Amino acid sequence: MLNQENVFVIDFKRLITVSQSIAYEGLLQEVTGSPPSITNYNGFAKISVNATSQAQANRLHQGVHVPFAIADIKEVRVVMAANDFGALVEAGVGLADNPTDDLDNISEGVYWKIDPDNAVYIEADDNSDDDVSVAAGQSLGMAKREFVLDFHSGVLPQSPLKGGAVGARAHILASMTDANGRLKAVGRGSVISLDDSTARMQFFAQVSKASGTGTGAIFIERVEIYYKSQAETVTTTTTTTTAAPTTTTAGG
Repeated sequence: MLNQENVFVIDFKRLITVSQSIAYEGLLQEVTGSPPSITNYNGFAKISVNATSQAQANRLHQGVHVPFAIADIKEVRVVMAANDFGALVEAGVGLADNPTDDLDNISEGVYWKIDPDNAVYIEADDNSDDDVSVAAGQSLGMAKREFVLDFHSGVLPQSPLKGGAVGARAHILASMTDANGRLKAVGRGSVISLDDSTARMQFFAQVSKASGTGTGAIFIERVEIYYKSQAETVTTTTTTTTAAPTTTTAGG
């Protein structure tokens, strides 16, 4: 069916461990320095850096597999929590073409960023004229929250001289649950756009630090990425086989 909606789901309740050689649901660990393995923590994937004084990055990602065409993504939902971050520690969770240790160096992507004060931001860069960092006005602690990036509901009015209103990835709508568990719009005072992005995207989640002994961890319970699946055209060639005639002789 044309434009059928599919969903990519990762539930970390069954996770045992993820390393650079042991994958979970197609996700692998990529590291800089010597952070811990990604393990199960009460039904969450725990991604952390430790107190070793060095640059560290601990990333869960899809490796060379970049499965999502940006034009087909409808919605991204992540349920996660975090402990208190130390100095220089930050986290990023969302979509990117090629995740990097320094989140500011991601060429194309949109993701939730948790800074060293545990404040939440929405970051987007389409490798063109849009490089956006929007404060969500909330922080993330050990109480889990749901984070939503909506690629299909936004409508951005603009002059008819520019072609009229635009939407979808040109106006991504962000929401997250508050301390009372209510899903609320955040960052709506700024335009979050990947309108000029042409790259394919993958899911990633990471904790990193440039240096120092700071520690910190994020805990991811579930990921859902809703996307459109374009119809495939299958060409079928029919081959007609003519069977040899059967001759029956009367009387045996």
